[in-house]
Amino acid sequence: MEKIKIPIILTTILVFCYAIFSGLDVAYSIIATLFIFVNTVFLWMVYKVLKDEEPSSKKFDDYFYEDREDLRRS
Repeated sequence: MEKIKIPIILTTILVFCYAIFSGLDVAYSIIATLFIFVNTVFLWMVYKVLKDEEPSSKKFDDYFYEDREDLRRS
C-alpha cells in the first residue's frame, strides 16, 4: 500500500488543481496543459494500482455486501 500512496495523492492534488483552475480566470494554455498532464498521471496511477504486488486480504465471500446486514453472507 505504501508504494501506491504517492501516485494516488499526486493524482488527487492535480485533479483538484485542474478543477480549481478551470473555475478561476487562469490562462487557457495552462488549463489545457494541465488537462493533458492530469490524464497522463491518471493512467500512471491506474497502472501502479493494478500492478501492486500486495494482494488484498479481503475475500469476496467474507465481505459480500459488507454494508448491509440483511444481504451479507454467513
